[in-house]
Amino acid sequence: MLPLSGIVLCLAFILGLLMAGTTWGWLVVIVLGLVAALLRGQATRTSWLPFAWRMGPPPWLWLVAIGVAIGASFYLHIRLPYPNAFDISRVVTPLTSSTRLEATVIGEVKTFPRLTRSQKAQFQLQARKVTVASDPQRVRSLLYVTVSQKLAKPIHPGQTVEVSGLLYQPPRASLPKGFDFAQRLARQGIFVGLSGKQLQITDTGSRWGWWAVRQRIVRSQARFLGETEGPLVSAMVLGRRTVDLPNEIEDQFIQAGLAHALAASGFHVSLILAAVLALTRPLPLNQQAMIGSGVLIIFGALSGFAPSVLRAILMGIASLSALVAGRKTQPVGLLLIIAVILLVMNPLWVWDLGFQLSFLATFGLVMSVPTFMRILDWLPPRLATLVAVPLAATLWTLPLQLYRFGLVPVYGLVANILAMGFLVILTVGGFVSGLAAVLWPLLGSALAGLLYYPAHVLRILIAAVTQLPGSTLAVGTISLLQLIILYGLLLGVWLWPWGRKRWQLAIAMALVVIVIPVWQVQSNRWQVTLFDSVSPPIMVIEQPGATLLLNSGDERMVQQSLIPFLQRQGVNRIEVAIATSTWPRLQQGWQALLQRMPVTTLSAGIGEDANTLTQMLAATKSKLPVEMEPLQARQSVTIGQIEVQFLRTQPAIVLLKIQGKNWLLVTGGKASNPQAWLQTAQLPRIDVLWWVGQPGTWPDSLKPEIIIDSSRADKSSSLDPAARPLPQAYWTLRDGAIRWTPENGFRTTVSPGDQTSEIF
Repeated sequence: MLPLSGIVLCLAFILGLLMAGTTWGWLVVIVLGLVAALLRGQATRTSWLPFAWRMGPPPWLWLVAIGVAIGASFYLHIRLPYPNAFDISRVVTPLTSSTRLEATVIGEVKTFPRLTRSQKAQFQLQARKVTVASDPQRVRSLLYVTVSQKLAKPIHPGQTVEVSGLLYQPPRASLPKGFDFAQRLARQGIFVGLSGKQLQITDTGSRWGWWAVRQRIVRSQARFLGETEGPLVSAMVLGRRTVDLPNEIEDQFIQAGLAHALAASGFHVSLILAAVLALTRPLPLNQQAMIGSGVLIIFGALSGFAPSVLRAILMGIASLSALVAGRKTQPVGLLLIIAVILLVMNPLWVWDLGFQLSFLATFGLVMSVPTFMRILDWLPPRLATLVAVPLAATLWTLPLQLYRFGLVPVYGLVANILAMGFLVILTVGGFVSGLAAVLWPLLGSALAGLLYYPAHVLRILIAAVTQLPGSTLAVGTISLLQLIILYGLLLGVWLWPWGRKRWQLAIAMALVVIVIPVWQVQSNRWQVTLFDSVSPPIMVIEQPGATLLLNSGDERMVQQSLIPFLQRQGVNRIEVAIATSTWPRLQQGWQALLQRMPVTTLSAGIGEDANTLTQMLAATKSKLPVEMEPLQARQSVTIGQIEVQFLRTQPAIVLLKIQGKNWLLVTGGKASNPQAWLQTAQLPRIDVLWWVGQPGTWPDSLKPEIIIDSSRADKSSSLDPAARPLPQAYWTLRDGAIRWTPENGFRTTVSPGDQTSEIF
């Protein structure tokens, strides 16, 4: 049983790791430790503190905890991956976000290829040799490689391959709290990407490994289940990180609040362990424990030992050992010990979202399920358990989800209750059929075929939930202070007897902490955001009560950048959306957007673009009807304090009047530059020029106060003040997304000149 002093030191270690990524982290740790020591020293003379606190660790232990937290921060910095002297990022010419280098790389394949959302195959390559401009050099570098599906088909780990393509620097997040691809790769020790065009296998390597076992299971289960239900069942056993699950199904499960069902986690471990114990009940306890531990280790190996799975496996083995020894376990203490063990193994897991959610959900189950079972004692026990388990897990993970995504799955609790029976059948049945497939693929396929109807019904159920009105509610991301307050209230209800008696007050305070700041922000937000994408240019204008979108981008941009950004901003509806181009790939982007976000009016310049969008709307199954409004030249669309005019199409020239300022968007390429038209057009005074075309070719007659250049040239010499007198200028390729507010003016999301990949 872990003493209270051990709990304090474990929490100090974890807190030290969490604070290591912030500039003020050490100060917070020191202040918290000193305050705790001071309160403990005064506890005997203070009656309002809880009894457990007055009898808790002495002041000197809190000072030791400060040292443990600071030591944990140093330990994390020691374990951070940095480019070594032979990394490609150090050996070849330094890469920037605007450069691409032709190169040929020879190395060993480390991971099995997986499909990306852009339908490319990606894998990790341990590079040994790189050739740039006929200059071969020895390297020791891990690369993120993408190639076509055709080239990736014969690839598997252990092979030696030669890949020719373009080296590039992984892009950083261009929007606040956006997906930082460079950061994600840097935590894996990857600092350079390679977009492969040609691939040649020079050494076939071994055809045996856990990757081969996983592929054997996936192929066996897909034989009778098909290409949709098959990967769904496989993902429930192996996790979606090792299975190419259709993006549509994955998105639906996430929207319904069932992402945990597709990630190998403690939920799956507990189901499999329960099934094993039920089947081995006639055996002695020590044999049950040995079989159960063996099954858990096999499951972990198949799923790739993800952090959440490791946590569940260690807790399962510890519980089995305690069962054999006839001892009781302290769940909270055991959970903290395992967390520290895993974070000593890899301190970077402290920032892994799956790791965080897994521990919070488990902690919530331990702490809150008994309370909810007492509250729901009027229900049948099985039904009460079905409600209490997802309710407890949701309660303790929701604050973190709001902090990271700003999204609430409205029907998440109902979806979890309705899907629970299907998840149990598919998880246990999928694991059994997977083991059978390893021994005899045909037997595994036959057993998996029995799961078709449960998998099919579950898929229909989840799809129906996501189609319900308001299935997801975007409230906007909460601040770190709000996150701390929410978990402080939860801990107060758990630790403080006074708080347990007044849990209704804690719920009311939590709602106030969430609702009032969100309402204040939403009712007063006035903001213009220009994405750093150029094909086509994307702008989001948020004003109280209305949102305007200029272009959506392609399907990948919508799924990975636009939708997450709108959700983090708390946008649930777009009042007016305007398209300046209707290329086929952009139509797919609009279709993806309309599936996820209600749009009141969709507009485009009159002519071919308007006709194309009208046909697209007729073929799109949107949640709500969308009104199509073609715009003639000089015709205005007004929404709140925004007025939009199409001055010209192909290339598109759009005039926007935003709070009395004139913004001019000019698009164009090498084949069709609009300079001549601009020189003869009668334009009002232009305050902000947003140029998307050949860099530096805007007419001097415009004389804007602000220039935003979204060109993708290798060099931004056109923005060099020494070469050409300029007003205030921004370059989205260098500065990232540009944000404007009436209070603060223009702000960039990437510091100029800072092109390094930060791990924090």
